[in-house]
Amino acid sequence: MKSSLAASETAAVSAALLDDNVVAAELDGPSRSKTAIPVGTAPADPLTTPLSTPPPPQGYLTPHPELQERPLSTSQHASQSGETATRRLEVGNETIRKTLATVAIGDFLTLSFPSQENEDIISEAYERAPAMAKQYVSTLLNGIPTGEGVEKDMYKPLIDAFTTICDTLWPGQSILHLKNTSSDQGGSPDLTFFANNEDNKSDKWELGLAFIEAKSQDRQDPFYDDERNPKEELRMHLREMEVWNQIQDYATRAYGARARCFMVAIGIFGNYARFFRWDRSLVTVSRGFKYKEEPELLWQFIAGLGTPGYDGSGLDPTVADYVEVQRLAVPGLEEKYAKARTKRLLSLEVSELSDADLRKQSSVITVPSSSGVKEEKYISIGPPLFASGAVLGRGTRAWLAVPVPGTVDNPERSNEDHFVILKDSWREESRAPEGDVYRAIYGDADCAFGIARMRSSVDLYDPEDDSDGHDIVHTTIATWVAQYFGRQFCHRVHHRCILDSVGVTLSRFGTTRQLMEGIRDAVEGHRNMAQRNILHRDISASNVMISAYPTSEGNAKGFLIDMDCATVLGSEGSDDELREITGTTAFLSIERDPRCPDRGLHRTWHDLESFFWVALYIVVRHANMDGTVTVEDMISIFNKGDISYRSGFLSYSANLVRVTGHTPLGECLRRLAKLVNSHYLLDDDEPEEKEQLRKLFPHRFDLLRNHQPFIDTINAALGSGEWPEPDFEAKPVMVAHSETVKRMKEVIQLLQATADSIRERPKKRKQKADQETEAEEACATKRARQEGDTH
Repeated sequence: MKSSLAASETAAVSAALLDDNVVAAELDGPSRSKTAIPVGTAPADPLTTPLSTPPPPQGYLTPHPELQERPLSTSQHASQSGETATRRLEVGNETIRKTLATVAIGDFLTLSFPSQENEDIISEAYERAPAMAKQYVSTLLNGIPTGEGVEKDMYKPLIDAFTTICDTLWPGQSILHLKNTSSDQGGSPDLTFFANNEDNKSDKWELGLAFIEAKSQDRQDPFYDDERNPKEELRMHLREMEVWNQIQDYATRAYGARARCFMVAIGIFGNYARFFRWDRSLVTVSRGFKYKEEPELLWQFIAGLGTPGYDGSGLDPTVADYVEVQRLAVPGLEEKYAKARTKRLLSLEVSELSDADLRKQSSVITVPSSSGVKEEKYISIGPPLFASGAVLGRGTRAWLAVPVPGTVDNPERSNEDHFVILKDSWREESRAPEGDVYRAIYGDADCAFGIARMRSSVDLYDPEDDSDGHDIVHTTIATWVAQYFGRQFCHRVHHRCILDSVGVTLSRFGTTRQLMEGIRDAVEGHRNMAQRNILHRDISASNVMISAYPTSEGNAKGFLIDMDCATVLGSEGSDDELREITGTTAFLSIERDPRCPDRGLHRTWHDLESFFWVALYIVVRHANMDGTVTVEDMISIFNKGDISYRSGFLSYSANLVRVTGHTPLGECLRRLAKLVNSHYLLDDDEPEEKEQLRKLFPHRFDLLRNHQPFIDTINAALGSGEWPEPDFEAKPVMVAHSETVKRMKEVIQLLQATADSIRERPKKRKQKADQETEAEEACATKRARQEGDTH
C-alpha cells in the first residue's frame, strides 16, 4: 500500500537518521551451513565460541563482532495517537535502534523457527516438493509484474504462488489461507495469512498470522542502497524511512490486536524480497534476495510459519480465541457479562457490546499453577482491558476473566463473582518477577492495605525445563543475538501474573467521592510499600484502581497495581535503578523529566507528585472545570509533558482551579498542587541557601517528605460537609470550547494545504526520478557485487 508523508514532513527527525551522503559499510558473508542450533540453547557454547574469533562452520553465518560495551537505550512510552503518517513516523523511529539488520537468510530462519530447523522441516520443504509444483510456483513468481504503477497487479500471482506452496506442503488441508487485505484508503498490508478455517478467514487483518507488504519497484526496499552490517546500530536515510515506517506500523497494530510472542512478515520489493521478525526485544531483518531466482527461500519460510505444532506464527500458544470459548461452553457467562457492566469493570465502549460480541472477542488463557502440578484456565470477559500500543518493550496486556470450572483452586478467594485480573508482560530477565515484589510488600502477611492481592506469578519460559522446546516462544532471542552478533538488546521473558483484586479504572468513577477515596487509599498502599523500602516509580492513571469489591480488599477503596518498575531501596543496583527515568510521561514528576537538569535519584515525593497529576488528569477530563483548565493546559501538561508549562501551572494557574458545582474538589486540587509546588520553590537558589531555608521554614518547603499531608488533604475535603449530594459520575470526555473549534478549523486548513501539495508530487517525482537514474544505476552495480553474499 502507498503510504503518505503528509503529516511527517514537518516532524522532527530522529537522531538515528542520517543525511543522504552517508552509506553503510558493505558486508561479505560466508555461505549457509545446514546445521541448526539445539532447541532451547544458544547456537553454540559461548565458552568455546568466543565472539572475538570466527565461528565454526556450523555456527551462524552473519559475521560475529565484538560485544558492545554500552547496552542500547530503551523507551517505555508507546505511540498512542495521531494521524497515520505521524503514527508511522513515531513507531518507525522507535524500532530503528532496536533492529538487527541485515542477517543472512539461514540465520534468520534459524532464529525465527529453531524447532522446525532442528527437525529438517525447513531444509526439506523445497527438496521434497514435487517438481511440477515447484515449476508452477516459479512460473507464477516469474509472472509477477514490477515497475511503477503495477502494485495491485502483483497481488493475484503472489496469492496463487503462496497458495500453491501451502497446498503442496500440506496436501488435502492447507494450514494457511492468504487473503488480499489491501485497501484503497491505505492503513492495511496488502496480503495477510490466516489459519485456514471458516472461523478465522473472515477476521480483521490485525488478527492474522503474518503479512506481506508488496511494492512494485526495487528501490522501494528500505535497504535498497546497501545491505547493513548487523554488528552496528541501524542507521537509515530519510528517503528509506517511508516504507520502513509503514511496515513497522503494521507490526505494531497486529501486536496490539492479538496476544503474540513474536511475528514475522515478508516484504516484496519489485524483484527482491526480504523477511522481517519482531519480538519484544528487537526487530530482525534478513538480507534481500531475488525471489524469482531463489523461490526455495519462500518455501522454507512458509514451512516454518505454518507447520502444525511448532507455533511458527508466533501467536501465544497459551491464549486461545473464541473458537475455544465456544468449545468449552462454560455456563453462566451471560450473567458474568451483566455483572461486569453493572460494576463498571469494562471500558465504556466494551460495556456497550452485545453478549455475542463480547463472547466473540473473548479468549481462553492458560496459566501454569504455582505448584506446577496442573494448568489453570480462565475465560476473559471480552477483549483485553488494556493492551500495550508498542511492539517492543514490556508489551503489557490485561484481561478481566473468570476461571473455567474445575481448573482453579479456591476461585471464591478473589471476590463473590470470582473475577480476577490476568496480567501478561515481558519482563526484563535481569529484574525480579512482579510476584516477588508483591510478596516483599506483604511481608509475613497475605496482603497489604491499598495494594493489589496477588494470586500467582509465573514465568511461561523455564530455561531449566525445555525438553520439548515448545516454550522457547516465551523468551526473546536477545541472548543469542548478543552471543553471535555482538549486539546488546534487553532480554525479556514472558511472565503472567494473576490478581485477586479487581478494580474500576479511575476514568469510570461512579462518584467523585469514590474517585478521591480510591486515590487516597492507593496513596496509603504506597506508604505501605515505602515502609518496606519499596518504591513504585510508575504511578499513572492506569495503575491506580478503584476497588470493585472493597470488603475483599480489607475495606480499601482503592489500590495500586503494576510493580514492574518497583525498586527495593538499598538493594544491590538500586541507586542505578533510581537514576533511570521510569513512568508515564503524562504523570511524570517535573524533576524526573529527562529534560530536567540535576534529576538525581527517584524519591518518594516524586511518586506523590505523580498521584497529583493523576487526580488532576481524571478530574479535568471527566468534570466541568468552569474554564479554569483550558484545552491548551490539558495538551501542554499531559500530551506534551511540557515541564516549563507544568511549573507555571503549579505556581500560578493551579490557584485558579475550580470544579463547577463542587467546591471541595476544586479546593482539594489546589491544596494538593501547593504541596507539590513546595518542592520547586527554591529551584533558583544556591544549594547552601536552599538547605538553610528548608531548616528555617520546614512548614513551607518540601511538604511531601512523607505521605500524611497528601492523605490529610483528601480527607479534609471528603469530610468538609460540603461534598455535593447527590454526587456526580464521570462524564464522557467531550471538548466543546470555542477555542478548540477554532483550532480544528486551522487543522482542516493545514490538511487541505497538505493535500494540495500531495497532488503536485507526481510531477516533482517524475523530475526527481529522471535525475536519479544515473545514481540508481550505480546502486545496482554495487548491489550486484553483494548478491553472491546474500546467504
